[in-house]
Amino acid sequence: MNTVDTNFKHYNALWASSYLFSPSHWAHYSIILALPHKRCLEIGPGTKPKIPVKDNYFLDISPVAVDKLNRKGAIAKVSDLQGSLPFSDNFFDLVCAFELLEHVPADKELLIEIRRVLKKGSICLLSFPINMKFWNDFDKAAGHVRRYDPDKLSQLFEDTGFSIIQYATIQSPWPSKFAGKLLSMLSKYSPKLVAVLQDFLDLLPNASLRKPLSLKRWSKKLPPGVYNSSTIFLLLKVS
Repeated sequence: MNTVDTNFKHYNALWASSYLFSPSHWAHYSIILALPHKRCLEIGPGTKPKIPVKDNYFLDISPVAVDKLNRKGAIAKVSDLQGSLPFSDNFFDLVCAFELLEHVPADKELLIEIRRVLKKGSICLLSFPINMKFWNDFDKAAGHVRRYDPDKLSQLFEDTGFSIIQYATIQSPWPSKFAGKLLSMLSKYSPKLVAVLQDFLDLLPNASLRKPLSLKRWSKKLPPGVYNSSTIFLLLKVS
C-alpha cells in the first residue's frame, strides 16, 4: 500500500468517528485572526480546522471530513495533493497546513504549489513533527514519511519561495517506542476507539494544541530546546 492509500484509509476511518471541532478551540486561531485572512485555504484539516470554516477553502484526502466541513458552510474539496492545487495563481491571502507536510512524499512540490496560489507578500502557517529521534511505529501508522531536521528548514523554505519569520515549539506528548507499537495496533484494528480517545484528549483544557503559542524570531542558530521538541509551528512569508 502506497503512502496516499495509507493516509486515505487511516484518516477517512479516523474522521468518520471524530467530532468536528470549532476553530476557536485551538491556540492557532488567535494568530490566524490577527493576520490578513479575507480568503483562506487550509490543507488537511480533517475534522479539526483552525481557520474560520464558513466561506473558506479546504482540501482534504477524506470525503468524510470534506462532507462535515461543507455542512458547516465551507468550500471544501477532496484532494490527495498529487499534482497541482485546484486554484489559480495569487488566489489566497493565507494558507495553513498543520500536521500535513510529513505525510507528503513530494513535499517540495507541494510547497511550490502553495507558494503559487498565495498572493505576493502573503503568509503561510505550518506545523509538522521534527527530530527523527522521536520516530517510532506510531509515525508509520499515522502515515508519516519523515520527521524534519530543524537545521535543514531554512534551506527547504528558501528553495521553495518562502522566508521563515517566526516559530514556536509545540510540546506534543509523543509516545515511547513501546507505546507507539500499541497505538499503531489500535489505529489499525480500532480506528473508532483512537478517534474517540483523541477527541477526548483534545477537549482537555491543558491539551498541547490548546496552549498559547509563544512565537519567537527565527534564526538559523536555534536554541537547544528545539532539538528536544516533537513539533514545530512556523510563520512563513512569501519571498
